[in-house]
Amino acid sequence: MGTNRLNTLYFIHPKILTILYLIIAGQINSAELLHGPKGCRIPDLPKAVWGNFLLLTSNGDNILSCGGYPYYKNCYNLDIAGQRWDQHSTLTQERLYTTAVTMPNGVYIFGGNRSPTTSDFLPKNNNGVWWAGPTITNGFKDGCGVKISPEELLLIGGEGTEDRIMSFNTRTNLFSTLGSLQQGRNRHSCTLLNNLILVVGGYSGSSLSSTEIIPLANGTPRYGGSLNSAREHFGLATIGGHYKKVISFGGYDQSSPVQSSVEEWDEDTEEWKLAPYSLEEGKRDFASLAVSPQMVCP
Repeated sequence: MGTNRLNTLYFIHPKILTILYLIIAGQINSAELLHGPKGCRIPDLPKAVWGNFLLLTSNGDNILSCGGYPYYKNCYNLDIAGQRWDQHSTLTQERLYTTAVTMPNGVYIFGGNRSPTTSDFLPKNNNGVWWAGPTITNGFKDGCGVKISPEELLLIGGEGTEDRIMSFNTRTNLFSTLGSLQQGRNRHSCTLLNNLILVVGGYSGSSLSSTEIIPLANGTPRYGGSLNSAREHFGLATIGGHYKKVISFGGYDQSSPVQSSVEEWDEDTEEWKLAPYSLEEGKRDFASLAVSPQMVCP
């Protein structure tokens, strides 16, 4: 795998900071590099945190780590040249296990365990001041979100709204319910691969390994292959440029509290296969973000 073919995804975790051509941050701020240049590293977060989230600003210039326990409203900006995270901004509400989606007009943050019916909005090219966004009917927490067009995103599942598929239009500023998952879930992850949304894992009375595929063409979920290991609060990312692929990593289930394994999605067979590599240490409750290599390894 060459750096010209893959995006970089970083995760920030409560126990360890890991790079898997993918980023992570957390309570023990050591670093691991997987598939990347040995001289490239991500600095420690300024404070230990878990249940936070990573986002890329709409202008593409800033990688932010926001929210999480116990610094629910803080956002920090990654200064890769200075090898540090600087205070960037303050959210309007406390955020824990929330969902952030970057759109062309700005970044949206939806719900979370501390403020489930509220949202935050950071307009493109503003000076780092978050605005209060629209109210979320019935709330949204421990779900997942994905951009599906320049003006539309989906919020999927979540605690108390387990099977809901809800859209948000950034032009009209309106939510609408589009349909239902086949299996309700929270603590899951989702990502877009070409014209398909993958909704993977999570919790529904027990840890889940199932995968649902939502084609953008009709919006009707169907089952795909199951993970080899059930996962909650794990990472899921689409990486690559022209040749995209999806990987799942870390997380936990009821019988294996913390996992280090990585699985790759086979787009042709719609099955998960164990990757020939793993995280250096098991991780859960971390944030992850796919970014271009030049943003972190200039």
